[in-house]
Amino acid sequence: MRRPWLSGFIVGALAAFTLLVLPTPGLVLSFLLALLLLRARGLPAVAGMVSGTGFWGLALLAQANAHCAISYSGCVAPNVIAPVLIAAALVIAGAALTLALYVRARGTRATA
Repeated sequence: MRRPWLSGFIVGALAAFTLLVLPTPGLVLSFLLALLLLRARGLPAVAGMVSGTGFWGLALLAQANAHCAISYSGCVAPNVIAPVLIAAALVIAGAALTLALYVRARGTRATA
């Protein structure tokens, strides 16, 4: 379960970047990537992608705000409350899905 989850987490970086730069095409690309991951690697990869999208989204937003705060070029950080809440919700949803998959896999092993 670790390798598919990790591959999804890495793909989440691409999804987060495209969602932040081009929201509508990024959303379409994210759904396509999720479908491809689900078909190729299964549900653990999708759980990793959801977690990764939230994690990398938070990381990119934090880096952008930090860069804007220390630059002297007149940069003003935009209001990022909504994207931060969405990214945090994705991290929580990905963690919950990962936990559910882990419990399900552990339960089937224990009964077998």
